Amino acid sequence: MRTSIEISDAILKEVEKIKKSENRTMRSIVEEALRSAISRRRQKNPEFRLKRKSFNGKGLHRDFSQDRWGDIRDASYEGRGA
Repeated sequence: MRTSIEISDAILKEVEKIKKSENRTMRSIVEEALRSAISRRRQKNPEFRLKRKSFNGKGLHRDFSQDRWGDIRDASYEGRGA
């Protein structure tokens, strides 16, 4: 895919030096930089995965099996000033 980007003159000069010294293309240098930036972000913000924390029960207590979440929440806070 082709696209256009604007980069500062200082960065462009550095890229030109790398191109000459390592005999590389602008594309390979930009792709390497983007891969590195993406990888760093993934390490800082890994995809959230909820850990499996099940138990050997049989689900909700029979008194709440057909109730809505609001009713269950209200019962759990009953007598706690909420």
